[in-house]
Formats: sequence, C-alpha cells, structure tokens
Amino acid sequence: MRGSSPTRLARRAPAIGGIRCRCPRDRPQSGTSSLPPVVPARGPSCLLARELRPAPRGNRGQRCRAPCAARTVRANATGNGDAAESSPNQGIIAMKRRKLGRTGLDISPIAFGGATITYTHKSANWDPRSEEGRRVVVGTLHHALDRGINYIDTSPLYGDGYSESMIGEVMKSRRKDCVLASKSWYELDKQGTIDSVHASLKRLNTDYIDVLQIHGRMYHQPDVDHILKEDGPLDGLRLMKEQGKIGHIGITSEEPWTLIPFLALPEVEVFQIAYNFIYQAAARHFLIEAEKVNAGVVTMRTMTSGIMQMQASYLAPEWQAAHDLYDVALKFVLSDSRVHAGIVGIRWKEEVERNLAVVEGWTPSVDIAKLPRLTFQVYQAEDSQ
Repeated sequence: MRGSSPTRLARRAPAIGGIRCRCPRDRPQSGTSSLPPVVPARGPSCLLARELRPAPRGNRGQRCRAPCAARTVRANATGNGDAAESSPNQGIIAMKRRKLGRTGLDISPIAFGGATITYTHKSANWDPRSEEGRRVVVGTLHHALDRGINYIDTSPLYGDGYSESMIGEVMKSRRKDCVLASKSWYELDKQGTIDSVHASLKRLNTDYIDVLQIHGRMYHQPDVDHILKEDGPLDGLRLMKEQGKIGHIGITSEEPWTLIPFLALPEVEVFQIAYNFIYQAAARHFLIEAEKVNAGVVTMRTMTSGIMQMQASYLAPEWQAAHDLYDVALKFVLSDSRVHAGIVGIRWKEEVERNLAVVEGWTPSVDIAKLPRLTFQVYQAEDSQ
C-alpha cells in the first residue's frame, strides 16, 4: 500500500524503543527557526525522552543511537510549520467522509486533537508557548484543513484556553472549512456553562460552534443528576443551541459505560469516548447501545496515548519492526463501523501526512464491531473457518 502515491511518505524511519523516529538531521528546517530540530510524534505522546534527545548546544553533530532513514513528504508539505496563507481545499486527499451519527455532519475519519498542541515536550524540543511553536501549530492546522482533515476538537481546559486561541487564529480565515468541536466542564451550572461557551466563541473567533460537549472523565449518579437537573449544564447548552451559538450537544468520558444514561436523551447527539486497541471495554456495552440510537461517536486516546507503543518496546520490540504500531492503533479504531472519527494529536505537518498515509485509499478488511468478544465465540469463529 505504501509508496504507490506521491502524496504518501516515501520511506519509514526505523523504530527506537518501539516508536518511529527521525534523526534531527533529517527534519527540514526553515532557516529562521529559533527551536532546535524536533522529533515528531505519532499521537498524543512522543515518548522518546529516554531514547533520543537533542545534542547539547555546541555539539549538534551528535546523532541518535539508531540510524534513521531519510524520508520525503509531498512537495508542498515542508514540515516547517509556515503559517502562510493557505488556499481552501488545496490538495485534498481521497479520504471518504463519514456521517457523525444523526447530526448529519460530514466529517473526516481523522480528527485534529487540540490537547497535544498545548503540552510542552522538552525531549522533542516542543514549546507551544514560544512564538515558533505557535507559528508551527497554525501552519500545521492550515495544512490539515488543506489535506481534508475537517473535524477539530478542542477545549477551554487545554492550556487554559490556549488551544482555542491558537485554533482561533486559523478560524479567522478557515471557519467554513471545518466542523469545530469544543467543550465546557461538567461541574458548571447553567450560567457557568453559558459563560464558558461565550468565552470559547471569543477565543475561537467564531459566532457558532458545531459541537459543544460536556467535558468530564467519568460520571457517578450524583454527576448525572447534576448534569440533568434544572439550571444544570445541559440546560445551559440547550439555551445556547436555541440561540444558534452551538449546533449540536455532546458529552465526553474516559469510562464509556458511564455515558449510557445519556444515550436516552435525543438532544445529546455526540459522544467522545476512550476506545482504542488496548482499551476496548466500550465494545461490550456502550457502542452496542450507541449504534441503536445512531449516536455520533468520536474516540479520544485513539493512538493509546503512546502507552501500547511504549510497553511493546519493552515486551515485544520486534512488533514495531514488523508493522508500525501507530498505524495498527489508528486502523483498529477506524475499522469499527460504530466509530465515526478518531482524534489524533498532531503538531507538525509531517504528522498530518503520516496519518493520512494510513487511510488514503484504504478500506477496512474487517468490521471490528462484528468480531467475537467472548472466548466461546472466538472458538466458534475459529471452528467455522
């Protein structure tokens, strides 16, 4: 599949500690960059701190411990994060859009995650608060939109509004090119939720947000009662929707089973859940029920937050050499017919290309939703073959 199209990366770099990397010498430099060379990650966490560090100043010729193959990206993906004016819809790939459940919104299967862009990552020379870091984020987001990634997810809690403000710079000229999703914290009351939405609108430089999600980790019964009570956060979002400030209401959770009570509410249409190759509990309950009501489903921690890759580097380092584990993680999520998009943390343009190379022209070989989940079912499936 790789290498058949000029839009794909021509070569893979070998893995270090189970994580794909590039030598700093291989990374294109802008010439005016104030940051040292960087090692791009493939998701929310690079996890290269132990294995690859920039050479000390005055010794930039030092190389990482494993040789990295030079790699090329398409001609206009320089990877230097330039925030030059982008032409809308320039270079869009053949990435099939998906309907976000009953919202009717057409979204890309890869979603741009707004959390990672706010995290300082010293081992990767990543400082989003620097002028250079901010410029890189803006350029990367323009590039993602140019390449067809149209679902952008953020939150006021990501960098205390910094994620929204960086995305807002791009929204000044690209609002019509995306489906924009943000959040408000679940412990707020009705007025607090309304105030949060207004603050997000200001930071995002827009007059409406397509999906506004109640932002939480897991919900016990008192939390559910608070969200649903009169003058609670859901009432605030209902009012914002009535006023045209938001298009659809959603909710997020690290523990998908705690979202099941909200599936009964017609106005809650989008559910962001933790679901990935190593955390599949949602397949036993939430996803079954969500499909029944045609709920929109977006995954967080799509790439396992780098946890699978790091642990595999200790337990089975040969896995990464056999097949890129980030690719496996992304394909797992997107092979489940009940999932409409997977959120991926993306900081550099090269990461856009690397992730798109997985889905461009790709059709899942199996629907994960149809595979057996119990031991006796696995035996039956094997016996029938």
